[in-house]
Amino acid sequence: MNHLMCRVQKFEIVGPHTIRIGFDDCTEQTIHFQPVLRGELYGPLSDPAYFERVTLDSEVGTLVWPNGAEF
Repeated sequence: MNHLMCRVQKFEIVGPHTIRIGFDDCTEQTIHFQPVLRGELYGPLSDPAYFERVTLDSEVGTLVWPNGAEF
């Protein structure tokens, strides 16, 4: 089974733990991340102020946070 791997090109925080993401295939998705924000790596992102520190790693096309969490 082949899966197309799309890279993130842009993003916008549109609500608590919610990001609208634009991909390199010209599609967009709005994703609510709260259900997966638990554990050692992703748990800190449940703090709204920390969640908003997200940046785009344009080299690999992912969303990243200062603690190394990425999607």
